[in-house]
Amino acid sequence: MGDKKTVLEVLGEPAWTREGRFSDVLKRWKNQGDLDRLIEGWTRNLEKRQFTPKAAPISGQDNEYILTNLLGLSQEDVSALEKESIIYATSCRK
Repeated sequence: MGDKKTVLEVLGEPAWTREGRFSDVLKRWKNQGDLDRLIEGWTRNLEKRQFTPKAAPISGQDNEYILTNLLGLSQEDVSALEKESIIYATSCRK
């Protein structure tokens, strides 16, 4: 059941996954054509949602936020750290 459970979790457990014809390995094997078509349909629907990958993070992109908002440093402190090359300004800063 381990592999089946993982697949069901990935699929979001659609109603057809609980049908008796897919309840064990032998039944899934006997009905593999139907199972393949259902999984293909699920895949097409997933592709239609047009997932867009997130941009890769830029090293240091959150430095200013973390240093000022979370750690309480002033903007002058952050600028001084940048001047000393302790931290680096990111290309995101205007």
